[in-house]
Amino acid sequence: MHAVLSAAIPIFALIFTGYLCGRFGVLPPAATDSLNRFAINLALPALMFLAMSRVMPGEAAQVGFALAFAGGVAITFALGFALSRWRGHRVATTSIEALDASYSNVSFMGIPLCLLVFGAGNLPAAVIATLCTASVLFLGAITIIEIDLHRRRQFVADSAQGRTCADLKPAAVGSACRARGGPVRTRVA
Repeated sequence: MHAVLSAAIPIFALIFTGYLCGRFGVLPPAATDSLNRFAINLALPALMFLAMSRVMPGEAAQVGFALAFAGGVAITFALGFALSRWRGHRVATTSIEALDASYSNVSFMGIPLCLLVFGAGNLPAAVIATLCTASVLFLGAITIIEIDLHRRRQFVADSAQGRTCADLKPAAVGSACRARGGPVRTRVA
């Protein structure tokens, strides 16, 4: 327990320091975007490169761990998605909520904590979890969000041009438009 606390306290102290800087105006609000860009575009790739350079190919072959981690993430995402849809949220919002429920900070916190607490021997597990989160979870959530937003933009564009779901799609799909709340009018000649 002492090892976990001694590794986590500096990270949480840094988070708290950032909060205080934002709260008391030490950094302007625009600094948030710059710091986020730095973290995602520079710090995380550098951390991943460093971590991956320490892992031998044979060490990364942890299929059981990868399947267990990915399965846990998938189940949590599915439960969060189902709960949010049950509460009546649209698909893009639901995907964000499911991402919130299933995301674990395995990169910025997981890799340093794993190194400090368990040593370099367990680094492959943190790298696998990070890659699964960054590649699979984010990709899936972003894909769902983009599909939903594209459908909604297309629907709005079609409605603005006077076209309706029934005009654009076969009659069988018109009932699906009606179910999702789209106007279903037929042309009167």
